[in-house]
Amino acid sequence: MALEIYFAAPSVTDCPHEGSKLLVNVIDYASTESRVNMTKKIIEKVKPRHLMLDCGGNSLHEAEAKSNEIWSDPKGIAQERFNLSPENIIEYSLKIQPDTIFSLDFPLQKRKAKKEIQNEFNRKLQINIEWAQETSNLWKRHCSHMNLIIPVQAQTMENFEWFMEELAAKNVKFTGISIPSRNIDSDLLVRFLIRLHEMQIPWVHLLGSTRLSYMTILSYFSKHKLFKKISMDSRTWKVSGTKGKYLHPDNLNQFKFTDFSEYILARLSKKCSCPYCKKLSLDNSQYQLSRILCSHNCLVTENLAEKLYRNATSLDKLEKYVLRRGTVGQRVKQAIDALGMVGNVLN
Repeated sequence: MALEIYFAAPSVTDCPHEGSKLLVNVIDYASTESRVNMTKKIIEKVKPRHLMLDCGGNSLHEAEAKSNEIWSDPKGIAQERFNLSPENIIEYSLKIQPDTIFSLDFPLQKRKAKKEIQNEFNRKLQINIEWAQETSNLWKRHCSHMNLIIPVQAQTMENFEWFMEELAAKNVKFTGISIPSRNIDSDLLVRFLIRLHEMQIPWVHLLGSTRLSYMTILSYFSKHKLFKKISMDSRTWKVSGTKGKYLHPDNLNQFKFTDFSEYILARLSKKCSCPYCKKLSLDNSQYQLSRILCSHNCLVTENLAEKLYRNATSLDKLEKYVLRRGTVGQRVKQAIDALGMVGNVLN
């Protein structure tokens, strides 16, 4: 099965094409009646093949970074403090009936020193395991027809093993595992994926990035059927599009349309197979440009995932493909080097 892309943060006006896979979060899309109604309109418009409901961990990460007070009380009222609980996740899930939900998790803040990384992991391990267990128990009771994905919050191989051991010790049931992309590099991502394959985890989702290096890695694992399902999500399609940025069809590098209009119109749009490039013009209003770019960005992200998958039959073939298209800043060589570790698994 090819690498699957889920498009995050859609709105009624800025939507992926019909039949896309969507990812929405509980806070912005399910926490109030008006937000639920908005989400239902998006679902009606897109008719997604698959709908994921994220637990809102990124909002929790931002709240902590701003030193906001954080609660996890299912009966509490979130006004001047951030409040989210496993009970909320299930309550909101039942309102919009997604195909897949994520357990509540407490994301790790970025740390550089080894001791600080360990302290951050130690401080949040038990709450993450408790939330995973609580969400899983409620999931089994109320909505086991949905899939449940557990985010693994770890920034080292040792802590990853510790986290997975704790899940097993608590007998936490789930459908798949999510790896947040925030604090890991290509080498660590490949190591995590190899261990998850060895543990026979059927589904892995990379949360929060469609960086070319990560797409390259996941495409290789997907092509060689090391998991039943492998997926990732993207906000770049919308964030870039609404800011007037065009994603390069070959590598998803961003180009501001007003600064590179001649290059985009004369070269990039000519080689792009999406139907939206034909609508690009210097005469587009800002509103029109934003809609066109969001649609283009969405399609080229899916198309690139398909091309990477087709070229991942061997590491040599994949390397030649991505090195011709990627840039130094995208770190694709590091991704290819990291994939060298998969050889022992395939053999």
